[in-house]
Amino acid sequence: MIDDVRLPVDIERGAMGGPEFRTTVVTMVSGRERRNQEWDVPLSSFNIGYGIRKRSEMEAVYSFFIARGGRARGFRFKNWLDFKVELDPVGTIAGEPTKRQLIRVYADTVNPQLRIVAYPLEATLKVYVNQVLTTDYLLQANGVLEFPTDPGLDVLASFEYDIPVRFDTDQLNTKLNTFREGEQPSIQIVELRP
Repeated sequence: MIDDVRLPVDIERGAMGGPEFRTTVVTMVSGRERRNQEWDVPLSSFNIGYGIRKRSEMEAVYSFFIARGGRARGFRFKNWLDFKVELDPVGTIAGEPTKRQLIRVYADTVNPQLRIVAYPLEATLKVYVNQVLTTDYLLQANGVLEFPTDPGLDVLASFEYDIPVRFDTDQLNTKLNTFREGEQPSIQIVELRP
């Protein structure tokens, strides 16, 4: 279950972390390597403890952690390095000519990648069909756009988005240095697959 809530913005902005792939590397007797990429799409992890500077922020995270039940419930998270799409194509959905999936394209001349966007910020969404801004669609769950008729292949979108995450612990360790300040040096969160 993912709750439709986010951490306070200042705490998200101060988080440290990023994407992680899962790759198995076997070094042969000859010194050559065999690599097996187990995850085609990375999952991100972050330490949000770096974003906590004041007691009020510590109290906000404390309450937020309890409301999520530790690892039990996911929530939305804004990765301040990767949260915006500018006129990227939207993905087609096999067998669904009137539906399109919001995606984020990571351009590369050799190996471009894409991310399925399941948690767009609806207020920021702008959809273009044949280079004309349209509002003739419905935004469904998981970032799916539904049009009244097949919009064709020239569909672009601009928007901001969050990623689904959860706490990576069921125990929150806090340390109060004084009445007004404290520390939460490590609070790990991990991305969930949409």
